Amino acid sequence: MKSNSDHLEYWLREILTLPTAPFHEEAISRRIKRFAAERKLKVREDRAGNLVVEYRKPGKGVSPVAFTGHMDHPGFEVVEVRGRQARLRLLGGVDEPTLRNSTIRLYTSTGTVKAEVRSVRMAADRRKQHTLLDVRCDKPVQVGDWGQFDLVQLSLADGKIRSVALDNVCSVALILALLDRLAAGRRKGHVYGVFTACEEVGFVGALELVRSGILPKRVPLVVLETSRELPSFKIGAGPVIRVGDRLSVYNDFLTRWLTDTAGKLAEQDDGFRFQRALMPGGMCEATLYQLEGWSACALALALANYHNMGRSGAAAEWVSRRDAEDLLLLLEQLVKKGPGSTSADKLRSGLERQYLRYRHRFQQVK
Repeated sequence: MKSNSDHLEYWLREILTLPTAPFHEEAISRRIKRFAAERKLKVREDRAGNLVVEYRKPGKGVSPVAFTGHMDHPGFEVVEVRGRQARLRLLGGVDEPTLRNSTIRLYTSTGTVKAEVRSVRMAADRRKQHTLLDVRCDKPVQVGDWGQFDLVQLSLADGKIRSVALDNVCSVALILALLDRLAAGRRKGHVYGVFTACEEVGFVGALELVRSGILPKRVPLVVLETSRELPSFKIGAGPVIRVGDRLSVYNDFLTRWLTDTAGKLAEQDDGFRFQRALMPGGMCEATLYQLEGWSACALALALANYHNMGRSGAAAEWVSRRDAEDLLLLLEQLVKKGPGSTSADKLRSGLERQYLRYRHRFQQVK
């Protein structure tokens, strides 16, 4: 079997080189389905294009867990055409300085087309309107063509993973790498790989997923994400146990399970590092799952140039390759252990002992 690093690199090359945008995840979806067919894994799909791939090899103490990631990244759709001039709508959240003077790569029935942004009209309220871009194309395009920023699709130089669309396609590659290792080694485990669509336009794919019934509700969810680097968590300091986002905190029991597993892994492997932090740079699908009554927690990689918003215009996103390799290692350990007893049990026992030691001092209520 390939090393952890080589194995992850294979899936990064397989997935990050594929184009994607909200409602246009077809290339990634096809690759996931082919992966499942080759390994004879069950795959389910709903009307939104969400996919659930199930790996199941029973064994003593094996309990189910789902690892989730979304397949899309902010992108653009052609909505009007006049000669070589076209109007695009933005799907996802990108600021105006990044959009201005950028170059878009559009995918058409006859190949790729480059489009130079001439003007931008930002939506006053993204929940009700679309941001529109007027562009000039170097070849003809049609309404319905779509695209993404014209940036590097994949570079693995200098210990970095750089791509136009790491958020959150990198997590798709990690989940497939995990499932591939499990299947190749015929390891015990019951794992669902959950791949959602249309996250960047307001979690509409994930909301369809929880209502479609293609994933059992009893299964705990571990949401994988990439999130903008902030002072409390750094690129290169290891994967992040994400205790919450800007709107919610996640399931305490599952978060303790992540923390305990990562802590034991760090004790066994001096090279393994991890972080634990509230990541308030945005909202994660884990918040939606919890609102819908699911048990959810999250893991993340600290990310630079979030949504391609670089310091001086559009730029490729990047994460630490070592962080990603350590995250894959952690995922494998989580499958081995499964959600079970956590440090909460030890903490509770300690508090109980102290209570029994001192309760005789309580005064009798008259």
